[in-house]
Amino acid sequence: MARASQESAFARIEADLDFPAARVRMIRYRQSGPVDIIGAPSGYRLELGLLPRPQSGQAGFPDRWGATRFEPIGEMFLVPPGEAIRARGEAIDQLAIICEFEPEALAHRGVPCPPASSADLGRHLDIASPAIKASLRRIHDEIRNPGFASDALCELLAMQVALDLARHCRADDSIPAGGLAPWRLRRIDTRLADGSGPPSLDELARLCGLSVRQMTRGYRVSRTRSIGDDIARQQIARARTLLAESMPVKQVAHALGFAAPANFTAAFTRATGETPRQYRQRIAAER
Repeated sequence: MARASQESAFARIEADLDFPAARVRMIRYRQSGPVDIIGAPSGYRLELGLLPRPQSGQAGFPDRWGATRFEPIGEMFLVPPGEAIRARGEAIDQLAIICEFEPEALAHRGVPCPPASSADLGRHLDIASPAIKASLRRIHDEIRNPGFASDALCELLAMQVALDLARHCRADDSIPAGGLAPWRLRRIDTRLADGSGPPSLDELARLCGLSVRQMTRGYRVSRTRSIGDDIARQQIARARTLLAESMPVKQVAHALGFAAPANFTAAFTRATGETPRQYRQRIAAER
């Protein structure tokens, strides 16, 4: 069931679907100056950014980490129930799909709740699940172009998101000991986000004071994915940002270290499922 759109100075709700076990919203965020906000949801809050996220975007969990620790925000992130989160960054122009789940409502329907007491909340700031992202994007498409039984489809997709999220978080919580220390992960994250081109494994290992083998193995234990995967994802995120700024494809390819625009186009298409031109057209339509 859809609610009426609501507006504020910072966020405008463009769609609001309320189901027995989930609430799904599409929200437009716009602010020309720096952003610094804090909140604590009553249930699980999962957000997927549909537009390029500013590389300055960071978040922290002050009750767990203190007031000074912040880590980069990924394309999709999760805030567990009752966890205070503080987000900050530069000017923002974002369209997001947000799913909110109350634990009691999920339990009543037999849907397992995602673990809410992860030892490393930093993992929640970058949920790397293609299946969940695909479901949220399909909800977005259905909101934009509703078809037959649209509400029923969106509710089913929201429940699929909840199930996939529970599986993803449980897999994260089963990670064995032996990962990198938080300060080493922060050094890697800072280097990946600085926009100066992809680092070599040797460079990242030096930043951590480890051998390449120790660094890559520890990173995989901590993040459940390889450092190479995250370097590639960061490059794709930067490519999206540059393409959204209307930089010519040739210049984007050069900025990202590709020898030829055709090589960049092939890599971007393989990673995202759309060509740079198609991506630009979609972003222009959303804005």
